[in-house]
Amino acid sequence: MTTSVHLWRFYFRYMNADPSKFTESSRLNWEASNRAIKRFTEPEIAILNKYYLTSYGNYEDLKAIKEFAEQNGIDPSAAWETIKLANYEVAVERGLIDRKEVSDNAAVQCDSPGP
Repeated sequence: MTTSVHLWRFYFRYMNADPSKFTESSRLNWEASNRAIKRFTEPEIAILNKYYLTSYGNYEDLKAIKEFAEQNGIDPSAAWETIKLANYEVAVERGLIDRKEVSDNAAVQCDSPGP
């Protein structure tokens, strides 16, 4: 399981908790996730919440995401893009990677499942 997956699973489990009661490391993880989640729409947050609170949320592969999406009536491509972008955003917020430079007219490119 990647660090990003761990961060999201923790965040959604304790989304409404008081982070001041966490250990320092857990608080920093929660705060990074909380900053990252603000970049997503309500429908995207609903996908992420549902995904990371299921056993599928242990994985980050296309097969798991496609199966999850089909079971929940979600477009698999949209689910894949949302989950990959969420993993990228939380890793940036936690300081694990640097944000990619993009032009004003380009979106951050994440791996996609293809056509």
